[in-house]
Amino acid sequence: MNKHTEYDPAMAPAMAVLTAAYGPGGPSEAASIARQYVLDGEVGDARDLLYCLLDLSSTLLRRLDDGTATSHDAALRELGLQIVADRSAA
Repeated sequence: MNKHTEYDPAMAPAMAVLTAAYGPGGPSEAASIARQYVLDGEVGDARDLLYCLLDLSSTLLRRLDDGTATSHDAALRELGLQIVADRSAA
């Protein structure tokens, strides 16, 4: 699977944190979500989550830079980051 173009369920925690960072709650909400994922054991440890965040962030910036996304919102959608809303609805 090309994780830069297809949704990867293993990246869901990092996607949720990254989406929160760009949302109304900003970095504070993102940190709270990240902490909860680690405490709940949904990610190996904070370092695993950080690596996923770095990968997603670099993909987001690359898409903005090469013009495949014209805004942060568009890039987030293209990466499948709407899973935060899906998770809330579940």
